[in-house]
Amino acid sequence: MIKNLILDWSGTLVDDFSATLIATNEVFKVHGMPPFSADDFRRDFRLPYPEFYQEFLPGKPLEDLEVLFKEAFREAESLVQPLEQTLGFLESAREKGLRLFVLSSMNEEALMRQAEDFGLSKFFEEIYAGVLDKREKIGEITRLHGLVPFHTAYVGDMVHDVHAAQAGGLHSVALLSGYDPVERLAAAKPQIILPHVGELVGLCSPAAVAPIRPDIVVRKLRLPICIGVPPEERAKPQELKVSLVIETREGLAELSDDLERTIDYFAVSEAVKALASERPRKLIETFAEEVAEMVLRDFGAAGVKVEVEKPILINCEGVVVSYEGRR
Repeated sequence: MIKNLILDWSGTLVDDFSATLIATNEVFKVHGMPPFSADDFRRDFRLPYPEFYQEFLPGKPLEDLEVLFKEAFREAESLVQPLEQTLGFLESAREKGLRLFVLSSMNEEALMRQAEDFGLSKFFEEIYAGVLDKREKIGEITRLHGLVPFHTAYVGDMVHDVHAAQAGGLHSVALLSGYDPVERLAAAKPQIILPHVGELVGLCSPAAVAPIRPDIVVRKLRLPICIGVPPEERAKPQELKVSLVIETREGLAELSDDLERTIDYFAVSEAVKALASERPRKLIETFAEEVAEMVLRDFGAAGVKVEVEKPILINCEGVVVSYEGRR
């Protein structure tokens, strides 16, 4: 279940398309370029936006373009409004006890001004704005705030948002309320596509009502295993690293400090080692699935996420296969 939400701003919580189009066309006008129509802008605009500018205004300093855009956007900012479903969604999310964050490429000054003007800032633990490439920031946010990826989703309206969620190992939710059309979003393969943010609350865990179940995290358990496609690679053991996020079935109030009422992570680690030694395998994907099925079957977990890391590629720490299973 999703307990934490990291949300995009533009097109996800507020409608700023018209203001953004006006400001972008003002930048293009200054540089002698024809304006975008709304349809052309939806087709061509993308994030990270430096790539967009590099395609259409190559060689122009990004800093100068941002100054022009910021001034023009401020003139058109009266057109920006919260999306119809935003306030109700945020109130429902707060009632459920969900943790909420914002991660946006929008200029920080403009975003914070809108958040205050619309009365939205009070709903968020932290707002991260002015982030050019969200893929590079999202992992830092989850680590800093102790967010378990298995219970966290990134929500946005553009392909870059889907890629950011995937880069952070989070659930990816794409919305049709903003900039990118459904065909483009679907091609990025988000886990969920919704019409707007109002549909999101039903997917989230009612943390304020349901018992809080601790997750058990085993990080990078090192174990020998005979694995690989070529027979010579399977001939002798090599070291893999296995990480587990195990969702327990009992709530904290029901544990009573009793090991028998939770999952023995030492026993799990020994069972994973024993499973690795049973037979050679060709694919780490196969082993990841077998580990998940074993943890669910033999230890009564409510859910499990398994990551198997194999150091195989040159100039790369390792290749990771991720597999999730639930009862």
